Amino acid sequence: MNQISAKIILWVGVLAGSFVLSLLVSFILRVLERKKHEKEFETAAMIVRMIRRRSIYQVLILIALAWIVNDIPSTFPQVDLRVIAVLNKIIVIVAIIFGARLVDGILDTMWIVLRDRLQKRREPSVVVQFFPLVRKISDALVILIAVMIILSYLGINISALVVSMGVAGAAVALAVKDTIENTISGILIMFDRPFRIGDRIQLSSGDVGDVVEIGL
Repeated sequence: MNQISAKIILWVGVLAGSFVLSLLVSFILRVLERKKHEKEFETAAMIVRMIRRRSIYQVLILIALAWIVNDIPSTFPQVDLRVIAVLNKIIVIVAIIFGARLVDGILDTMWIVLRDRLQKRREPSVVVQFFPLVRKISDALVILIAVMIILSYLGINISALVVSMGVAGAAVALAVKDTIENTISGILIMFDRPFRIGDRIQLSSGDVGDVVEIGL
């Protein structure tokens, strides 16, 4: 068996090993997830469940691929190093996306846990009703930060992009003025609480309806 064949077998073995390891880690996380019925481990178990479902397989396999890509030049010196550089950039970008999904999942889990605790403590419903908006804002921030990290990694000038986004944001705000006004009206309704879920209301147009949900 020559060196090239041995190295290819090694690469296949590393990929297979990463897959088996991901299954093992997934099994361990599944066991830990069963702790969710114990009150002191409930939050941790929810986070573990999110990690197991979102990224454990991809992350371990991605690490294996990164090692293989950087090991290629030692076996195939004729390979253009620019190709390796491009592959490394792709791997880093995918890793950033996985990281963003992981952070987003952890934040979502924390918001859900906090919302449930507030509901159990009978906090004002207006506080709980704001959680969907808070989750959407946190999701948007995570995506924005991930995109900016990727662009910075690719050498794109973020400062100019931020200025352009500011101008575009102003234009969009003017275009969706009615939507923004409706959102503000919804927030005021949630604070003033002129009616509650289950109430029957009649509009100035004469239409009558039941309130089934109040939120954003």
